[in-house]
Amino acid sequence: MGFAENLIKMRKQRGWTQVDLSIKTGINPKTLSSYENERTEPNLGEVVKLCKVFDCSIAYLTDTKEREPGDISIEDILFKINILELSELRMLQKRINDTIFNKEQLISVMKQKESLERQLEECKTLINTLQGDK
Repeated sequence: MGFAENLIKMRKQRGWTQVDLSIKTGINPKTLSSYENERTEPNLGEVVKLCKVFDCSIAYLTDTKEREPGDISIEDILFKINILELSELRMLQKRINDTIFNKEQLISVMKQKESLERQLEECKTLINTLQGDK
C-alpha cells in the first residue's frame, strides 16, 4: 500500500471526510483530494500534520508493505517517544521498569513451580516404590 491508499484507509477508518481531515490538519480539502488521487505529494510539514492527526509515524503512513492493524514498528515507538514531554518519559520509564520487574518475578515463580512439580513427582515415585516393597 502506498501513501495515497494509506491516507484514504486511515481517514475512512475514522469515519472522516476530506473536509473533516482538512479541519483537523489545516490542509485544504482540494489538496487532500489531490494526495488521495495521486496527483500531487505532500511536503514534509503536511505529512507531519497528517501523522499527528492519525497518531502514527511517517514510516507507517508512507509504508508500502502490508501490515496488520495494531502492528507497532520501532519507528512508531520512536516517533511517539520523541513527542513525549519529560514527565511522560519518566512515567514511561517507570512503567517499563515495573513491567520488567513483574516479568522477572513471574519467571522466578514459574521456575519455583517447576521445581516443586519435579519434587512432587520424585515424592510420588518414592512413595510408589516404598509401597511396592511392602
